[in-house]
Amino acid sequence: MKNFLLLSLSILSIFAFIYSCSSEMEDTSPPPTVTQPQESEPDPTQYTLTVTAGEGGTVSTEGGTFDEGTEIKITAIPSEGNEFIGWEGVEETSNEITVQINSSINIKALFKVSLFESTSERYSDINETTRYFSLTKSFKRYISLDEARYLRETTDHMFSNKDAVTYDINEDGKLDLFWFGMSKNVWGYMGGSHSNGKYFIISDYFNQSPPYQILEYDSSVEFAAGGVNPQDIDGDGIKEILIFSNNVHQINTYGGGVYITNTSNPPEELGTVILKIDNSFNLIYENIIGTPKCIHRGGSGDVDNDGDIDILNFPDGHPTNQTTRQKFPTILYNDGAGNFTEELIFKDTSLEDYYWSMDSTTSHLFDMDGDGFLDIIFGRDIGVSPGEKPFIEDVYWFEIENTTILWGDGSGKFSWDNKSDLILKNELNCQQLVLGLGFTDYDNDGDIDLVVQTTREYNNYILNLFENTGNRSFEDVTINKIDGYYHFETEHLGDMGEMMSIDKDGDGDYDLVPKDVTVFCCYGSQYDFVSDLYWENTGGQFVRRIND
Repeated sequence: MKNFLLLSLSILSIFAFIYSCSSEMEDTSPPPTVTQPQESEPDPTQYTLTVTAGEGGTVSTEGGTFDEGTEIKITAIPSEGNEFIGWEGVEETSNEITVQINSSINIKALFKVSLFESTSERYSDINETTRYFSLTKSFKRYISLDEARYLRETTDHMFSNKDAVTYDINEDGKLDLFWFGMSKNVWGYMGGSHSNGKYFIISDYFNQSPPYQILEYDSSVEFAAGGVNPQDIDGDGIKEILIFSNNVHQINTYGGGVYITNTSNPPEELGTVILKIDNSFNLIYENIIGTPKCIHRGGSGDVDNDGDIDILNFPDGHPTNQTTRQKFPTILYNDGAGNFTEELIFKDTSLEDYYWSMDSTTSHLFDMDGDGFLDIIFGRDIGVSPGEKPFIEDVYWFEIENTTILWGDGSGKFSWDNKSDLILKNELNCQQLVLGLGFTDYDNDGDIDLVVQTTREYNNYILNLFENTGNRSFEDVTINKIDGYYHFETEHLGDMGEMMSIDKDGDGDYDLVPKDVTVFCCYGSQYDFVSDLYWENTGGQFVRRIND
């Protein structure tokens, strides 16, 4: 019994020990996990970016509200005729910047009107005295037909590129547009009788849009102008404007008044007009010089190498549009102060004794052989003979079928024995009337090549390129060098005169861009000329570009 009790106690002890161990194991287990509430993160700091544009441009963004540290790209975009000059609010110089937003900021893009920088071809010192250089160095583009229509209706006077020129009149670094506005009624087919024209100026023309502020000046003359040319005639540093008269088409020996409705009161015959306008656009004077002539485009330059600007008057229009006073070309020799002595261009009088007259539809002064003396380049009907002139007893008509160069020697006088004729290949096999010239070293060989612009019948254009091969010789290379050198329809242009040699596309070489685009006869709605026609120089080859 005793043993039984001892065994029972032992068993109870074992169970107690097991229970005790079990209890101790439960006590050492980890307490249940309790999730504590988390604090919310603060909203990111935000700042305001304000971006504005000054006059003359826009910006790619106007800004907004952004988180701190955000990076925003901003681009300043100048309008046409303007340039970016910097930022207000940040010290950056590029027109594209990236701004990191660390505070509220105001930024303004600043612009200014671009000053005109000539892209014209450069020439020798003597060639840069010429009318051609004075035109091309301040030329940007021609005035389109739509622009001409607007100016005609706004001023109630005719607008023609031939009678217009762009240059910096008031010396503020911007191109101004000047033109002589012929009365709408000057020619009979336009109706009415003639009246005086007017002079017009639009300051900073290419950086504006209609409606323009147009300065208007009364003129004491009436003619169809034969070309406009800015030159410093009196040597005072301010350019005068030469306007060559074309009005004696209206008074003639053999034909009668063919253009004026009121032939009983034709306009007075006029010589070349010298117009002086100062830097404040004040009209100072209007002088008329020289024997009246019908001139399509006159020339100017230092023909006698004495340091001033002389004027070439080469008449056009025989036999029906001549007066007895304008038969032969003359030069107005400048005394340096704007006073002129007019003399015939030839050293001898044999031509004047023999021929009835000598005429040309286009003439220029330019040094073509690099000897430092200006030559006379002129032409009229080239390619195919224009046919026989009417027989008049004791009258010998002067006819020439080539573009001709009279070689100068610095004396200011010329000889018919010292000349070169440029032979036109004329694959088109048609008579071509010379309307303009262009001068360019297109092949970069150091000499001057010649572009001769012609028309077949005053409603189309033909370009002819004569390469200077040295020793006063020239070769017609038109077919091989000019893509699109002619066009006989009217959807491009009517016809054109002067051809400017400028770097239009900014690639470092010189392209051909017409200046004198005929618009004054083509205002009707049936005409829709292109507004950007030129020939791109592509490594010495010219490729026609239309509205590119």
